[in-house]
Amino acid sequence: MRALVLAAAALVTVWTKPNGDAVFWAPVRHAGGLEYVDVVVEAARRAAARHDLDPTLLVALTFHESGFHNVETPFGVGVMQVNPRHPLAEGGRCCTASTPGCVEWQIEVGARALRQALDACDGDEWGALGFYRFGRGRCVRRARERSVLRTRLDLLGAVCAVDDRAGVSASARCAARARLRSAVRRQP
Repeated sequence: MRALVLAAAALVTVWTKPNGDAVFWAPVRHAGGLEYVDVVVEAARRAAARHDLDPTLLVALTFHESGFHNVETPFGVGVMQVNPRHPLAEGGRCCTASTPGCVEWQIEVGARALRQALDACDGDEWGALGFYRFGRGRCVRRARERSVLRTRLDLLGAVCAVDDRAGVSASARCAARARLRSAVRRQP
């Protein structure tokens, strides 16, 4: 799973110093840099396992919702931008990055909402992302959600490359990447 952490960290890396150290986007840097990305990815991995989701899809969605930044906007709260009025939000619990268990709770709620959206959209990931991000109780295929699928494709590619360099057999993961790549290309 270290490969997914490094792939996710690459999404929020602004610059790499000559010595190889990454400089992260300011909110992630102030939240703890790579250790914080590790917390987000590990929480996504555990929530994905509990809700039968692909962890790369959950990590890509988290990145698109907030850039892994625990922020409050008019549309939602936290790394998953959960609407506090959403029934799955359990009373709109609001927390900050320094609140113990906050990121994990937000990702758990987001994973539940994504699972609900996938079920409502008969497994159509693109439609489910529209359902998740815009609600309204319907599966909507919009161009913005396609970018989430492309980010997931980038994550899978980075994970496969790391696995290949390490000599790890990742045929199932790389086969999923090949299927996703052809599906993303076919989408208008």
